[in-house]
Amino acid sequence: MDKKAEIKAIAIQLFSKKGFSETSVQEIAQQSGISKGGFYTYFSTKTDLILEMINDYHDKVIDSTKHIEALKDNDDLARYIQFELEAWIDHQAFFHVLFNEFAPKKHKQITEKMEELRVSLEHNHREIFHQAYGDKVKPYVTDLLVMFEGLMKEYLLYMSLHPKDYSTFNLSQWITSIINAIVQRLNELEPFLKDGENESIFQVIETIKENINQKQITNGDRLLEALYHIEQEIQNRITNSVTMEAMFLYLKREPSLYPFVIKLERLSKQEDKET
Repeated sequence: MDKKAEIKAIAIQLFSKKGFSETSVQEIAQQSGISKGGFYTYFSTKTDLILEMINDYHDKVIDSTKHIEALKDNDDLARYIQFELEAWIDHQAFFHVLFNEFAPKKHKQITEKMEELRVSLEHNHREIFHQAYGDKVKPYVTDLLVMFEGLMKEYLLYMSLHPKDYSTFNLSQWITSIINAIVQRLNELEPFLKDGENESIFQVIETIKENINQKQITNGDRLLEALYHIEQEIQNRITNSVTMEAMFLYLKREPSLYPFVIKLERLSKQEDKET
């Protein structure tokens, strides 16, 4: 474990025992075997440390998607769900501190970062359903999203309140079976929630631009340049070129953009089929 990771692990232990406000930078530094000044070489404030932990969780979940980018069957979907369950469990102590110490709207930076995480994960889940089930779920994707996230939330809450050695493999298989059973009956139903899938390809491009500009990403200029080339090719109806593939790969390297980029890629491929 590198020193930065060690500091974060020790900080969470202290926050869990004493609370965020009651834990001083000096205590974190001392337990980490560094000076108080040494702490500030890694983090500007305790809040910055928390913000980075939120990013760590986001990156871990998004990284799991990259390993199974093209879902082909139920095993792939269950594998993704297992990755997400394990990522949550690994960060359980952190989220316990976060939800107990940071009330919504009282801590602007934390609230904004958590909203970014929520939006990013929502886009990720939408793309997971598209990849797993294809266009047949398009009218129902928001309903599926609500049911899936509700299942995940309630099972994780139950496991938190009744701790023991649960099998994330078995739970992921169980949740996948439930989703499959719902999907198989969709053609018998009208969607209840009909919003969320009307975003055009150019609206997604604007969303990605906003994310790059708002988050002040280090290589933001290059990312915007890559996005510009994609936008030009789409406008010229060149949607399956080597240039586009290269630009998509480059944009996907930025974890915070990944869910939006795979949606853009899917929409561009759909447009290619329609032209």
